[in-house]
Amino acid sequence: MKILHEEKGYSIQDLCPLAHIARSFYYKWLNHPKSQHELENEKISAAIQQIYTEHSDKGHRRIRDDLEKDYGILTSNKLVFDTFDKAVQENPNAHPMLHSDRGYQYTSRIFHKKLLDAGLTPSMSRVGRCIDNGPMEGFWGILKRECYYGHTFSRESLFSTIENYIDYYNNRRYQHRLFIQTPMQAHVSAMNRGA
Repeated sequence: MKILHEEKGYSIQDLCPLAHIARSFYYKWLNHPKSQHELENEKISAAIQQIYTEHSDKGHRRIRDDLEKDYGILTSNKLVFDTFDKAVQENPNAHPMLHSDRGYQYTSRIFHKKLLDAGLTPSMSRVGRCIDNGPMEGFWGILKRECYYGHTFSRESLFSTIENYIDYYNNRRYQHRLFIQTPMQAHVSAMNRGA
């Protein structure tokens, strides 16, 4: 909102209702003293922008290496590992397949051991085959477009909305590319042909 106001000239009075926040909250946020965490994030962001400006062909790993060597900034797997540990702790009897991209967090030996210790089956796209993630990326894009954008959710209502949408998508949402069938109808049809 700050950027839209400063760079595009939109008024805060018009932007606040679009973001569903009170103007007083925006100004409180704007003028609050920055935490150490925020200052660190700004430092990292500025360094990443500088690296990308100088070498726009660099991917995540090379930027990470530059952060460490040229800026003295160490990145870690802490957020990924903490999120994973929390999910396992809250769902101890779940043992699903965990599909990920080839991000360095997910290819580390530590993460692989965490998966095996939790009884999860690892699944990963092949090297140089980003299309492997295409179906899942497509699904999340459809979900966001059809039921997320333009809405405000509590944590509980978001979970409920996603669960309901997955059921709708699989059992009631007809798809032209599946010859006007739902994914579940197409699955059952394919299984019957194979039997």
